[in-house]
Amino acid sequence: MSKALILNDQKPGHLNQSIALVTLMRWEYDVVDIEFKNRSAKIISYLFDQLFIKAPTLYKSLPKNNSYDLIISTGSTTFYANKILSTKWIIPNIALLYPRGYKLHFNYIFCPHYDHPPRHRNIISLPVSLSCIEPSWYQKKAVEFKKTQ
Repeated sequence: MSKALILNDQKPGHLNQSIALVTLMRWEYDVVDIEFKNRSAKIISYLFDQLFIKAPTLYKSLPKNNSYDLIISTGSTTFYANKILSTKWIIPNIALLYPRGYKLHFNYIFCPHYDHPPRHRNIISLPVSLSCIEPSWYQKKAVEFKKTQ
């Protein structure tokens, strides 16, 4: 069984899509929260990606040790980190949603058809958005929501 690293930008919908994929594929997974050091770092990541420069220092922190078979990311905050880690660790990577502004150098990109993705060998256009329908996911989120009230 494969084990995936999910890079999380703390947006619940993005994490939900990543968990939906690993659940469908029956992969084990860990979730790691990541964030850029500041807004400028995110802007620089777009330029560096175009120039094939990998700069992990743009993030507050990234995982150091690899015990994974692949990396999954959803959302612009996670795409550049995905490329940095997959290159460093020499493992496949998957982007969920179309990575606008970044080069398409992912093993696979799964994105909804309504994003009108270009035809490319590594892009899989989906007729629907991925969504985790596991009851425990909703129960956990309900508990988290109640704590905020």
